[in-house]
Amino acid sequence: MFTFAVPHYSPQATRVTLDLVPSGKGCELTLTHENVLPEWTEQTQQGWGMILDALDQSLRSYGELVNPDTIRFERLLPGPIDRVWAYLTESDKRAQWLASGEMETRAGGSVNLHFDHDVLSKEKASAPKGYEGACGSNSKHQVTLWDPPRSLGLTWGSTDGPSEVTFELTPQQDKVRLVLTHRRLVSRPTRLGVASGWHTHLTVLEDRLSGREPEAFWKTFAALNADYDKRLP
Repeated sequence: MFTFAVPHYSPQATRVTLDLVPSGKGCELTLTHENVLPEWTEQTQQGWGMILDALDQSLRSYGELVNPDTIRFERLLPGPIDRVWAYLTESDKRAQWLASGEMETRAGGSVNLHFDHDVLSKEKASAPKGYEGACGSNSKHQVTLWDPPRSLGLTWGSTDGPSEVTFELTPQQDKVRLVLTHRRLVSRPTRLGVASGWHTHLTVLEDRLSGREPEAFWKTFAALNADYDKRLP
């Protein structure tokens, strides 16, 4: 609990209370702001909403190892849901953050992806050692889950063998919660590359949806790869 006063708007000190309750692997936060002047109620609510959204995004930013072979990411993205779905499924939009390529829009359909990380930003940077082959590469996938505009699943190759990625979208007011889960990642080197890669691609996606120009893909990737090397067991 703490007092909260902004003299420019009101001489009256107000009171803010934060209550934290454990919930599953995380916690639920309840914020109560008392004695707010009626004329500032709406602005106060909007302000705390933006602050809590930013806190939520920061806490969920890094991928979480939910099983020994499974990593999950969560992002709160600008909506609406149909717009985010288009960035997952339409080649021209997907090319702006991940890879271009046509997708057969049905379960069992084929997907051909072309990765060109250098076009994801105006800023350029060289690929780190060991990832040079990812530039300009092509890969084949299959749709395992198709439930527009909420769920998409794709097979995904790796040095360990076949894996699977699922994207789940849930509307939250004017935002969309994206949950990306990548399963069957057997070895630590694969988990390290996948974690750094998806985190970087999702950062580019968030920038694109927010109207920002992303930083160079490999510059962001290199920094995140070093972070995940310390974070992953």
